[in-house]
Amino acid sequence: ALMPSFARDVLDIGAEGLGLLTAIFAAGGMLGILLVSVFGEIRRQGLVFIVALHVFGGALLILGFAPNLYVAIIVILVMSAMMALSDLFSQTLMQRLVPNDLRGRAMGAWTAAVGTAPVGNLTIGALASIFGVTAALAFHGAGLIAVAVITVSVFGKLRRV
Repeated sequence: ALMPSFARDVLDIGAEGLGLLTAIFAAGGMLGILLVSVFGEIRRQGLVFIVALHVFGGALLILGFAPNLYVAIIVILVMSAMMALSDLFSQTLMQRLVPNDLRGRAMGAWTAAVGTAPVGNLTIGALASIFGVTAALAFHGAGLIAVAVITVSVFGKLRRV
C-alpha cells in the first residue's frame, strides 16, 4: 500500500524505480517458494514459519530506513521471500495440525483474517500521512514481530513441529 509513497518520498525514484521495486517484490516471493522446492521436505516447518515471520517483520521495519535503492532492493527481496514462506507454511501447518473436523472453521478464521488486509492498508496509510512513510513501515514491522513473539509464546509447540 505504501510502495508508491516509499518510492517517491523516501527513495526519490520515479515510476521506473517503483516498477523495479514491484518486480523485486514479485521476484522475492518466487525466490522464497523456489527455496522450499530446492530443499525438498522441510522437517521443522513450524520453526521455519516462526523465523520467516520474524525476518519478515524485521525487514519491513528496516525498509523504511533504507538509505538508497540498492539497500531497498535487498530488503524487499528478503521481505517478500519471507512473506511467501510464512504464507506457504501457515497453510501447510494448518493442514497438518488442525483436526479434520475443525479444519473448515480454521480455514474460515484464516480467510476472515486475510480479509482484514484493507484495514491494515488503511492504518498504514493513516500512519504514513501523520508520521511519515518511515515511521509507518517501522510501526508495522514492529507489530509483525510482536505478533510473531506472541505466536511463539502461545503456541510454543510450533517450534518443534
